[in-house]
Amino acid sequence: MVDFIADYYRKIETYPVLSQVQPAYLHSQLPQTPPYRPEPMDAIMKDVQSQIIPGITHWLSPNFFGFFPATVSTAAFLGEMLCTCFNSVGFNWLASPASTELEMVVMDWLAHALKLPSSFMFSGKCQPLINP
Repeated sequence: MVDFIADYYRKIETYPVLSQVQPAYLHSQLPQTPPYRPEPMDAIMKDVQSQIIPGITHWLSPNFFGFFPATVSTAAFLGEMLCTCFNSVGFNWLASPASTELEMVVMDWLAHALKLPSSFMFSGKCQPLINP
């Protein structure tokens, strides 16, 4: 998968930025029922290459100037891989204390970097919206 992703990024600018497919193109290319037996990963990746990639808007293409993503840096990419590895569900503190507390710390860092008042921070005190 890492090789596939590296190859995709290597040749991303060769793809048309906007998809050239028509509505319902994928429905006509896929079977009406799921396969009875699992398919080999090579077959799945061939389908991704031939059927999925043509229907993608390539938001990360250097030829696409309508969107400038901030989540595709090397650090963000590695972070996504790590998140997927843990599959942590951060519904609340009990569901994942580390996820919840890390989010609180990092959001405080962001608030500090933006010079926001402490009321915007988890570590700050909230001010009432209406004075009694």
